[in-house]
Amino acid sequence: MTAALPSPTIREHWRIRGVAGRAGERAFAEAARRVYARDPQWTPPLPGELRDMFDPDSNPPLRAMRWCRWLLADGDRACGRVAAFAPAARPEVGYFGFFECPDDAGIARALLG
Repeated sequence: MTAALPSPTIREHWRIRGVAGRAGERAFAEAARRVYARDPQWTPPLPGELRDMFDPDSNPPLRAMRWCRWLLADGDRACGRVAAFAPAARPEVGYFGFFECPDDAGIARALLG
């Protein structure tokens, strides 16, 4: 017997938005800090490391794919994030990563939906 997942609590003030500009990049980094704020095992990336991961000049494989990052915001505060990647050479393939969210099925469903 399989237990049903709890239905997500969709909050009207949640918004999914694409990451754009320096403010978006800061919010993308901050979302992970908020998720792991109380986890003593989490080590934040080095300064500039996340920015370089999403810079095609610093990370040449990004040049051969389409990619996008999203944040889930609860009001003005980012509380989750995800990125998606689609390599040009393999149009039938897609990847996602940088998935960070608190232990909340509603937030996870909103980000992956």
